[in-house]
Amino acid sequence: EIKTFIKNNKYWVHGYTLFCALRDHFGTDDWSRWPTEIRKREKSAISYFQKRLAPQIGGQLMLQTQLHLAYQMLQVRAQKYDILLIGDMPFYLGLNSPLVWEYQHLFDVEKDGELRRVSGVLKGAKSHFGRQIWGHPLYKWQDKSLVSGLYKLFEIRVRYLASLYNYVRFDHAKGLFAYGVIDLIDHKRDT
Repeated sequence: EIKTFIKNNKYWVHGYTLFCALRDHFGTDDWSRWPTEIRKREKSAISYFQKRLAPQIGGQLMLQTQLHLAYQMLQVRAQKYDILLIGDMPFYLGLNSPLVWEYQHLFDVEKDGELRRVSGVLKGAKSHFGRQIWGHPLYKWQDKSLVSGLYKLFEIRVRYLASLYNYVRFDHAKGLFAYGVIDLIDHKRDT
């Protein structure tokens, strides 16, 4: 079952389980606080930690397999009673997401892992609740050379959620066309 699970989920499970093992090893999921070489995903650091944390990675693989097998039983039971499962795919990912760490070149993240600009809503006529600072890293939409990478990232997310739910709602899909940017340096000056 583990081998089948890994084969069917290789598009996400290896990066995720490595992230979880690193999170536990360093005591935080804030990868911007990890040592530079692993924070920047240097090949030698990735290889070193894959070997060093192999038992922990194996444990995470076992845990993910068990969780997904249990969830599959829930899916079968829901289908038996004609219950549809509906999931939510947030447009933005949090900085501590394994996907942001793995694909950080696709996000507006400084080399030290800090965020200068984040998602949010500027204060204005169309902001119903005033200025809101959501704090998510922004996608690098302006860099046209990254479009295929951004497409791959969204494909990974949609594919995974489609395996869990009958329907997936895209939360804030409007963000594909327009989004707010909060400059944290300007915000600090304002407060």
